[in-house]
Amino acid sequence: MEKLPLAILLALSSLLPWPPVDAGTGAFQVLNRPLVYHGDPDDFSAPAVLEALRCFERIPEYQEIKRRKLPPNDPEYGILLEKANKRFFRAVCRLSRRDGYDLIAELGAVVRRGGDPLKDVTEDAIRLIEEDL
Repeated sequence: MEKLPLAILLALSSLLPWPPVDAGTGAFQVLNRPLVYHGDPDDFSAPAVLEALRCFERIPEYQEIKRRKLPPNDPEYGILLEKANKRFFRAVCRLSRRDGYDLIAELGAVVRRGGDPLKDVTEDAIRLIEEDL
């Protein structure tokens, strides 16, 4: 599976608090704070996870970056990436409000103590992204 380009991860993580330290809230543990896309990693009780790359692959602006093989130093790359990020975060926020999740993170960034997997909302986020097109 392809990893998110560094520029996307940096853009996403720039919106989040630092330093990235492990945090636990009751039955859950945050393992990677920069990959928390929505919510407070220090205060949550209803988390969900998703695969951001699968979501981005459905976003036209991201597809354009890939299709044209734009390098990060191309001015259009930044413009398209900003639009893609806005579309992604809009879907994540809508999903959170609609389904009552107070934290949404990358798959593996937050775990339930005891090992039971968290709800994967990737397909739900993709549907919301596609509705927004």
